[in-house]
Amino acid sequence: SSGELFLRSPGFVVRDMASDRYWTDLAWSAAAVVAGLVAWYIRTQALSSGVASSSHPVRAPADVFVLSIALSIGITIGLSLPFFIELTRTNIPASAALAHHATTKKYLQGTKFDEKLVDEVVGREELTVNCLGGRQFDILITPTTTCGEIVTELKHMLDLSTGLNEYGLYVRQSRRTDSFMVNEIPVHSVMVHLEAGDRKGDKGGGVGGGLVLGDGNVPGQYHFVFNVFSFACLNTTFSLVEEDFMFERAFDAFLLRRLPCSPHTMLRLASLRCQCLFGDVRVGAEVPSSPPVHPVQIDGLFHPPPFESKALPRGAKKRGKVKAVPGSADRKMTKVEYDATMQRILDMWTSLQGVSSDDARRAFMDIVDEWPYSMHSIFDIQQSIYPDWPKDMWLLIGPDSVSFHEKYRRASLVTLALEDIEQFGGPYPNIYTLVTSGKQIDFETQHVQEIAAVMKRYCEQLSDLYQVAQKKP
Repeated sequence: SSGELFLRSPGFVVRDMASDRYWTDLAWSAAAVVAGLVAWYIRTQALSSGVASSSHPVRAPADVFVLSIALSIGITIGLSLPFFIELTRTNIPASAALAHHATTKKYLQGTKFDEKLVDEVVGREELTVNCLGGRQFDILITPTTTCGEIVTELKHMLDLSTGLNEYGLYVRQSRRTDSFMVNEIPVHSVMVHLEAGDRKGDKGGGVGGGLVLGDGNVPGQYHFVFNVFSFACLNTTFSLVEEDFMFERAFDAFLLRRLPCSPHTMLRLASLRCQCLFGDVRVGAEVPSSPPVHPVQIDGLFHPPPFESKALPRGAKKRGKVKAVPGSADRKMTKVEYDATMQRILDMWTSLQGVSSDDARRAFMDIVDEWPYSMHSIFDIQQSIYPDWPKDMWLLIGPDSVSFHEKYRRASLVTLALEDIEQFGGPYPNIYTLVTSGKQIDFETQHVQEIAAVMKRYCEQLSDLYQVAQKKP
């Protein structure tokens, strides 16, 4: 049915005995049995004719007995070998997957989980993935299904197999934070880590490969999201299908407040979304709450006007203590403020009377593209090096640059060209380092491996472009 994938046949499946591969295995086994019979025959003939070395007396009865035992064992192994070969090629029972599958054990090693929890999670045969824009797919999975297999199948379903961007599977545990799942991780092990942490009251559970999920949100509030992992080069022409996904991705970033803009621009974007989804406003209509069109409908937060931070001066050195930025804390909107916001969205929506859905979508993306960092991945970080910078910041990584921003602010404190970064990496699980022009920038983050993977991908992309340019006459 629509929205379902069969990545692997669930449960235990024995291959058809008439398959070509089975008969190939049987032929090899038969050959081994025939070789044993020939060797036994030659040996017995030699013994019966008295052909033996003078230094090795003939012991026909003993030799025949030993050969008979060896031949019986060989026949037994030879006849059963094809069955065991086929057994290893098929899927293993779901109830024993985490106990026996080597890949899953790799990500669960050194940990202790409740056996009931493991059995419960591994027994699940369906995974719901959010593909943005309200699209969800229920995917049938087995204990061996990895995140990479799900990404591959979703790309095929969404007609993104030939897309220019690269995509990945994420876990969303809070309204603003997604955690990337590396392709090799089995999906069931991710769920075991998440739910084990939730049941123990931990603030997030660790996942194999050093990825840390969660930030103390409500237990059980997590779901899988299919999203862009890395963007293609800037000024690239995308297909219509990929443009549609980029639109949904931009709106998702807007709802998560990962697209900084003024309050007026936020109202404008919300009204364009309404026009795109519902068309012209009707008399007596209200701004819909489901699906939401404005971030305040999700978090109820009011953000103060942007606070102007000082950029890092040349040659800045590590000194003093980093102070919290005044006025940067979130606060809840009052009911009066919320109602006034909804009314402004409704008024702007009314002014779009007659605008087609496609035109509203293009207008939305035109506003998004005004921000030069719209095609950058955003990571939450903390720094304690430069006192002129706030402690809580954003790190933005794109196809050609890396920039540091105050949270929710459009302007960059400093932007570094990707080609100017001499070294990058994570010396510790929660510390990441960038070295440029002999200067080292250290910051704390819970996304060390994801940042490293994105940086590596963009560096490879730049290298490929450089090689192509070198080949041109």
